[in-house]
Amino acid sequence: MVTPLTKLIELLQRNVQTLLIALETARKELRDTKKEIEELKVLMREKEEIIKDFQNKSKITNIVGSIEIGGKDAEELKQRIDRNIQEIDECIAHLSR
Repeated sequence: MVTPLTKLIELLQRNVQTLLIALETARKELRDTKKEIEELKVLMREKEEIIKDFQNKSKITNIVGSIEIGGKDAEELKQRIDRNIQEIDECIAHLSR
């Protein structure tokens, strides 16, 4: 014989089971979200470094552009600085690997 108390207990058991499943789903979503946040933080730091590198290159370019040396000397200086910048970029790329 099924009593009202037995029905209530069964209902509570089903509700607890449903809540446990929902809890596990929420925990998985939280783990996934935390992982995504960490990945995005890494990506943001990488992008910030790229921006910083471009800003430094821009500053160097502005400095080189503002140097007033006549003709051949100015062009030679700009080429040397460009070569140095390229070498530095290669070193940074090599160290980043």
